[in-house]
Parts: sequence; C-alpha cells; structure tokens
Amino acid sequence: MPNIKSGTIIEYSYTITSPYYDIRDLKIQYGIPIKQLVYTTEIPEYFHFSKQNTGYYFIQPTVQKLSRSISWNNKSRTSTGYNTSTSYQQEKLDHTSELTTYISADIPALKDNEPYISNINNYRGAIKYELKSIRFPNSPIENFSTSWESVSETIFKSPNFGTELNYHNYYKDDLEVLLIDKTTDSEKISSIFNFVKSKVKWNSYTGMYTSKGVRKAYKEGSGNIAEINLMLVSMLREAGLTANPVILSTRDHGIPVFPTREGFNYVIAAVHAEGAGYILMDASEKYSSPNNLPLRDLNWNGRMIAKDGRSSSISLSPTRYSESNNMLTVSIDAQYNVKGMLRRKLDGLQAFNYRTKNNRIKEEDLIEKLENKYHVEIRNFRLGDKETPSKPISELIQFESSDMIEVINGKMYIDPLFFFTTKVNPFKLENRKFPVDYGSPWKEKNQISISIPPGYQIESIPESFGIGLRDNVGVYKFLIKASTSKISITTQEVFNKAIISPIYYNELREFYNQLVFKQREKIILSKI
Repeated sequence: MPNIKSGTIIEYSYTITSPYYDIRDLKIQYGIPIKQLVYTTEIPEYFHFSKQNTGYYFIQPTVQKLSRSISWNNKSRTSTGYNTSTSYQQEKLDHTSELTTYISADIPALKDNEPYISNINNYRGAIKYELKSIRFPNSPIENFSTSWESVSETIFKSPNFGTELNYHNYYKDDLEVLLIDKTTDSEKISSIFNFVKSKVKWNSYTGMYTSKGVRKAYKEGSGNIAEINLMLVSMLREAGLTANPVILSTRDHGIPVFPTREGFNYVIAAVHAEGAGYILMDASEKYSSPNNLPLRDLNWNGRMIAKDGRSSSISLSPTRYSESNNMLTVSIDAQYNVKGMLRRKLDGLQAFNYRTKNNRIKEEDLIEKLENKYHVEIRNFRLGDKETPSKPISELIQFESSDMIEVINGKMYIDPLFFFTTKVNPFKLENRKFPVDYGSPWKEKNQISISIPPGYQIESIPESFGIGLRDNVGVYKFLIKASTSKISITTQEVFNKAIISPIYYNELREFYNQLVFKQREKIILSKI
C-alpha cells in the first residue's frame, strides 16, 4: 500500500457470507482507546435474537423499524405435447426490519496490565447476540434458545461423555486392590484420586469430550482432560460413592453468557463425602489435591451433571484459604551484616503453584532464584513435603546479607518486614470497574524476630496498626513489641473472598496505600 506513514488512517470494509444465522459479538472496548465507534445491525422480522451487554462499558442504542421489501422472479415451465414454454413472474414480499445503532466516542482503553485479572475479555464492553427463534411466512416457529439444563443434558447424552461413565471392567481389578482396608469415604477418595493421577498423565489437551476413550487412555497411560476426570468419576461411583462430572469454562475460555455447549470446555469431578459436602477434584495435575484445583479451573460456576442427566449450578470458588506462614529470625553484627533463618509454610493454592513452578527445576537453580528474589546469599536450604500435595510445603532458608541495613550517621534504619515488605501499591488505576480476582481466599502471616546488636538501643519503632475493609472482605494487622534485646513483629493479611467486587475498589486501593506506608516505616537503632 503506497504512501503509508505514521498517523495514516486506513479504512477497510468486508462482507461475510455464511449459511448460518449468526451475528458476531460487537466489541465495544479494546486494549487501545477508540476515538469513535459506530455499529449497526439490521435484522428482518423473521429472526428473533437475544441481546446481552457484557463487560463494564455500555452504549444505549437507538432502535428504528424500517419497511423493507424483497423482490424475486419465479420461473415456471409448461409443456404441451412437444412444446415447452418458460414464463417468469415477479414476486414481492413486504416486511419490517429492526435497525439498531450503537454510537459512542472517546471510549477508554481497557488494558491487560492490572493485577489480579482472570480474563480481561470478560470485562471489556461488548454486545452478544444469540438466535432465539426463526419464523418465516406460512411456516411454524423454529426455536433455538435453550437452558443450561438442556445444554447439560445434551452433553451428557454424547457417547463421548455420558457413555464413557458406564465403562468399568477395564479398571475393576485395580480398584479392588485400591479399596483393600479403605473404610471411610475420605480414604477411598484419596486412594482413587492419587491412583488416577499416577496412572494416566495429561496430554495437555482440554475439552469436555473424550478423544480416544477412557479404556484406551487407561491402557496407554495418557489422555485428555475428559478421559482423566470421567475415569475418576466412574471409579468413585464404582467404589460406592456419590460422584458426578462438573462441566466448566476455564479462565482463558471466558464466562459463558448464553446457554450453549460452546460455553464449556472442561470437565472435573465432584464427589460427596460425609460431613464435607461436595469435594471438587481435577486429576490432570500431579500437585492438585481434593478441593485444591488448578487456577485455570477457578472460574465462577460450573454445572454438575447427575446420573439421570439433570444438572445444577455449583460454585468453583474455593472455600479453602491459600496460606503463607513465615517465621523470620535475624541478627545484626557490628559490620551491619544480617544473618537470618526463614521457616516458611505454604498451603492451598500457594502450595500448588509453588510445586508446579519449582519442583521441575534443579535445587541449585531454585536457590539462585530465591537469592535473586530476596537479595541474599543462601547458606543452607531445605524443602519439605515437596511431593505430597495433601500437606503444606515447608521451606527452610539460612541466609546472609550485607545490604539489608541502611546506616546514616551511625544509626541503623531497618525495614521491619525485610524482604516481605510491600513497597508499592499494586493497584494503580484511580477507578477500576472490574473485579479483583485472587483466585482463592488467602492469608499471609509474618512473624519476625530481630535481635538488637550489642551497643545499640531502640530510638524509634513504628506503632501497631490495623485496617479492615467493610463486610469482612479483608483485614490487615501490624503488631510490634520491643524489649532491650529484641523486637518482635507480627503481621497478618487476610482476604475472605476470592473475588473482590469493584464496589470495594476505592477502599481496597486506600487499604494498600496505608499498608505500604506502614510497612515502609523504619525501625531506628542508635548507639548507646
């Protein structure tokens, strides 16, 4: 294209011809600002669509009724003996159309650079159209809209879904061995879940339907998501437990708006345990555990399908906290060098993420990674329960550092939380119209003990502090105690919801402003 340069505006148009009665999503908001946007749709009266606004940017449309007509020629032939004649007759059909126009200017960008977002496309403004019904002249109405229940039933009746749950001879002998001496529901669930994880490895393909089938996947030791988790459901049922498949949409697939089979792309297992309700499991991941799913699965709600094909909504948001507990003891020598010991425990989603990221790398590479993260030299390192997903992962680090203490005119200035200090507010936007998605409710607790070096005394320390968000959404506590020889700090940060509504955003941003300010206050030690 000739004469293109920076600032050139290129206009183009195209036509899509399709045998399907479909209107693509009208995207209103992008990752770049839009100077002006105009969308029009014209739909003849014979087609009825549902329209749904998604995201957090809305345009009020204008709607007009238009009179239209369609003309065409009818061709007919008549034969009389050996003679055939052709005649043409023009036909005309009058009808109305609905013209909908969306106009907006200066639409702000919605960029994918804010923290704690599941899928930014869920929050960008758009209008989705779904065909409800068609009724042509002199013809009966043809309905297309459906319900989540009928979608689930259709999926269940597929030979690559529901039928696969009926096969059980291929694992019968192994199941009998697994259940020896297993008397409680939790023992049976744990034994079967761990067996499936070790027996069939995930081949990285997702989907609700089996590809080669559960029996072949079992024999070959490899399968897709459906083959692994439908197998798990079948084995749990055969063991006498109440288990059902749960279909869902993963985070990268988005949140389904209309009831449609394309709204789901994944399946996990749900099993009922006495006194524990339904437990959700995904046997595709080596380091997952009951009710501790991979982050990709944690996307609002799924649908649990019972044996008769009926379905019900089930929340995918975990009730189990993702936890980090840190105990740090440090001492400071006369040259202002710090020696310390960190004992750390991770549980829930944090433990799963740690194992997934770090268990595949060599220990020396992990040590180097931690040294770069904490800006220390690690002298001793131990990792506990790294291969046991049902237990918290434990980490012990002995370290030294020569640049953790700031010295000015002989006075020591110390960050109370050392490398656990939150130095900047993660939330930059003045206003955020989409949720903060942590994936899981979470807790972080830090217990820090600082030995005051000989010849020094406390000149000043930060005051204890606490702040909370309304409706018990979150809380932060900073407690500090001091004696002549030691300073003890305990902090606790708790968020009781996995997803924080945008109505709390301004409070959340101020919450972190105050948290950062408090954590950056210094302990000051001066010479005696």
